[in-house]
Formats: sequence, C-alpha cells, structure tokens
Amino acid sequence: LFSIVSEVREWAEGAARRAVVAGDFAAVGERRDDDEVDEVDDDDVNEDADDDEEIEVGTDRWWESEDTDPALVEAATTEALDAETRLRRAPGGADDAPFVVGAGGGRWTFVVGLVGKPSAGKSTFFNAARELAETDRGAARCAPHPFTTIDPNVSRAFAPVRCPCAAAGLRGTCDPAHGSEDVDGEHCRRIPVLVKDVAGLVPGAHAGRGRVNAFLNDLCDANVLVHVVDASGRTDREGVDQGFGDSGVPGESHPGDVAGDVQWVREELHRWIFGNVRRKWRTVRRKPERLQDLFVGYHCVRATVDAALDRMPNVPDPRGGITRDRALAWTERELHLLVAHFLRVRFPILLALNKADVVGSDVGIAAVRARWPGEPSVPISARTDPGGVRRALKAAVGLKPPTLGFPVDDLDTGASRARRGGGGGGGGTADDTSTERVGSLRECVVLRPGSTAWDLFGAVQSRGGGDAAGDGGGSVVAARGEFVRAECRDGPGGCRRRLMRRDEAIHEGNCVVKFYVNRKASWQGKKK
Repeated sequence: LFSIVSEVREWAEGAARRAVVAGDFAAVGERRDDDEVDEVDDDDVNEDADDDEEIEVGTDRWWESEDTDPALVEAATTEALDAETRLRRAPGGADDAPFVVGAGGGRWTFVVGLVGKPSAGKSTFFNAARELAETDRGAARCAPHPFTTIDPNVSRAFAPVRCPCAAAGLRGTCDPAHGSEDVDGEHCRRIPVLVKDVAGLVPGAHAGRGRVNAFLNDLCDANVLVHVVDASGRTDREGVDQGFGDSGVPGESHPGDVAGDVQWVREELHRWIFGNVRRKWRTVRRKPERLQDLFVGYHCVRATVDAALDRMPNVPDPRGGITRDRALAWTERELHLLVAHFLRVRFPILLALNKADVVGSDVGIAAVRARWPGEPSVPISARTDPGGVRRALKAAVGLKPPTLGFPVDDLDTGASRARRGGGGGGGGTADDTSTERVGSLRECVVLRPGSTAWDLFGAVQSRGGGDAAGDGGGSVVAARGEFVRAECRDGPGGCRRRLMRRDEAIHEGNCVVKFYVNRKASWQGKKK
C-alpha cells in the first residue's frame, strides 16, 4: 500500500509540475495578479522532463513494462546460483564470510519460513517441527486439498545446531536446557526458533493470483526459507493430487515435474521482488543513491544490498555510490541479476524434499539434485519421520548460522546457578539468592552474527537469564548490576582464562563467558 501511494503521489506531483510549465491550467482559470504563488524550483519542475530527454530514441524503456521475460528470470537465477557455488568452493568464500542480518548485534529471534505449492506438506512439516508436540493446541490444519492454510501459522520449535562444547573442553559435562542429539554423527544442542507456515504459492502469485501476494509479505521477517517440495510428483502446480499410474510410479499417467517445481517457486519469489523494485526504478534513474533503499523493506539493511551488488559483474564498489550515468545505463537483465543475488543473500533457501517415503519419490529427488546440484537439499518424510524434519531445520539454520553465547558462573566447569527472587550475577555477594548449580553450558543465548560481549551482557540482563524459554527453574545467570568486566575460556579445549573486551566479537572459541557486576546492597537503593 505504501508503495502504491508513493507511486501515485510521485506521478501526480510530476504531472502537476509539467502542467504548470506547459500552461495547461490557463484553460481552467487564469491566475490573478494578486494571488500568492509558491516559487517552483526549475530543477524540480524539469526533473521528469530532463529524465525523458536523456533517453535516446529507440531506447528500451523496460522499467515501464508490466511484463517479465521468463528467459531473463531463468538466466539470472542460474547465474546467481553459479556465482554462489563458486563463492562457497573458494577458500574463505561464502561459507566463511560473516552474514549480514541487520543493524547491530544482540539477541536474535531466528525465524524459519516455510514456502511451497499447496499440498506439498508445509503444514505437516510445521506440525512436526513445532514445540507443542504433546497436544493439538497450536497445530496447523492439514487436509488433502489446496489452500488448507490461509493465515500464517507461527509456533516455536527447536532446531539442532552444532554445540561448541567440544571446542570449549566441556563435551563430557554439557547439559543443554532443551536437550541434545546426534545429527549425522555430529553432537548438536537444540535452540529455540520460530517456524512460520504461510499459504501455498501458485504460478502467478506475484501478480495477485491465489491469496494475492499477502503471503509473500508474511515472509519478510524470515531469516531463511525452507521450500517444502512434493518429491513424489503426485500433485500438480495447483496442489491437486493427480494420483499414480498403474505401476504406482508417478510420471506414467500424471507426470510430475518435481525439478520444475523448484524453478517456478523460486521464480515467483524473484518476480515478487523484481516487480516491486521495477515500479520504483524511475526514482533510481534520477537519484541513484536510492537504489539500496528499494530493498530495505524486506527487513534488511543497506549492507545486505551491498553484498548482493558485490556479486554483480561490471558494478563498481557500491559503498562508493552508483553514478547517475551507471544508473541510466542499467539494463533489465542487470536488475534481474541483482534481484537474484539479493534473494540468495537475504533469503537463503533449503529444499526439503518431502514425501520421500512414497513409492517413486526417489525419481523426483534424483531429478532435483541433477538439475540443481548446487542447491542444499534434505530428503524428508514430514508425516512419518520427525528426525528428517530436525535434519532439515539444522541444515536451514546452518545457511545463516547464529552466534551462540553461554553466560556461566564458573569458568572451570561451565556451570551456572539457577536464581530466584532477583539475585545478581557472577561475582557473588551476601544477598545472592542462588539455589543449586545446573549443568555446564546449560543455558544458551542465540545472538546475531557479529555480536560482542557487551551485546551478550545486555541480552542476559534484559531477559533476566540465559534463555527466556526457560524450563520453570527460575532465571539463570541473571547478571543484575553494572558491568565491571568479563572473562572467557579460550585456547585449545578452553585451556586458558582471560579478560574479554566489551567490544570483542563472540565466536566459538570464546563463547563461554563469566560476567562480573557491581551490585548495590539493598540499603544503598533506599531513598532517604
């Protein structure tokens, strides 16, 4: 709505200025000599006219078109995938580079968005992943027909992530509050995440088909996306079950293009963003510095757009600003490529190849991996195999991994003390109301990448404990008081104890931290 209003206002103001210059208002009524008139800046009056004059005869005015060339979309999608694959394989490439997730550090509510065509199994995946597994409360509706989900379903779930206890030398005593498990031979702890299940996509959704494009806007706060794919090939693009042939193998009587589903769903996301940006492209032609601003509505910062521009060929350092000459020479193909790169930077996608237990699904899985070898994918059966859903969540969170911080009371053991009644933090005083000690690395704070020791301290203070999820045992490591200093475990196996700067970034090697605070005694806080 804001984009539409802005477009209408911009068009109306431009039309009015051109009418004033052309004298078109004279036909309606002549201005009296004693009327007061605001002075109009000549540059503003001729802004749109100058833009038109700079366009040579025969120039493709692609930004005014309402159509999108499917060949350009497919080519941009493929080129962006190839570029990302090269980055991942290069030493110090995308896997080692810090992810741009937002401004500043601090506690991070990680959101996993579920996308896919109707009846692919998104709601079944949601129900398998959600925390409320013991009751039907909060469960998403599941039914064998399209558009079972209308309004988005949102619930908390637990995703397995690699636990840094081994690097900290605490593998034997690690006791995560939400449990642990081995996933593909790797010791993992479970962290809370939000899972959002939105309405199914259908071809043409970006143009308003299906549930208009409101469901696409529901995805703006997602950090990563899980594309739930019907690997059995039974359902068509509308989500209608086409059944099997006589042999029981999809593809004989009702061919299902599983690999094609991956393509058109990504293209719908691409067209959604491309259409929004193209409608404002005239603004970029006049003011190139506004380019990054056209993308920040997708819950990101300008640095995210800069990261996408860095992957573009023949584009100078975006941080130095895009010149007007470069903006005027921008082609439709280049904008498609920028959108394709932005989509991969802002919304990494995991392919959850669902219904892997159905006969013939191995054909669909092989087709997807043959056509999209660089795309991360996990075969699952959301209805019958909860372990596969957890593996998919682990892989999805790994596309944009958070930083984990562990505030403790004892650096030697990594243990904490459960507190009740507003007790203070590390350092200990006479009014400490702590109870029994809890296991090492029990509480974990999920932080944005790049968060510092000061961010971890603020997160612990603001929520009164290491993890607001809690387990009914009172706040843990509630470091109430003024910050004095921080110490951390460091070195191979956490063999060293050292002071930690407030602005030092948290990483796997120094994530076990003890805070010392200067707390006031109860009598010091009383008013005289």
